[in-house]
Amino acid sequence: TIQTPLPGFGSWHFYRMVRDTGAGEVRFCIDGQLKGKAPLSGTIDISARISARMGMFNNFSARAQFNGAIDDIRIFRRLLPCG
Repeated sequence: TIQTPLPGFGSWHFYRMVRDTGAGEVRFCIDGQLKGKAPLSGTIDISARISARMGMFNNFSARAQFNGAIDDIRIFRRLLPCG
């Protein structure tokens, strides 16, 4: 679990989640700055049993929890820095 204060609502923010299998950790970045990291072994399968739903609090809720707009979602196979 990574816990960090989120920026205020009403403006655009850039969120990035990075899994570094070499370091065995996952990093959470907001607006180009590292906000937290947690251990996560590179051998752990983090595949979901069901498809991800962007903009929902969790995959088990039928009700959308996100009030806003998502502009772009990208998934890369290479490690990207926060900045």
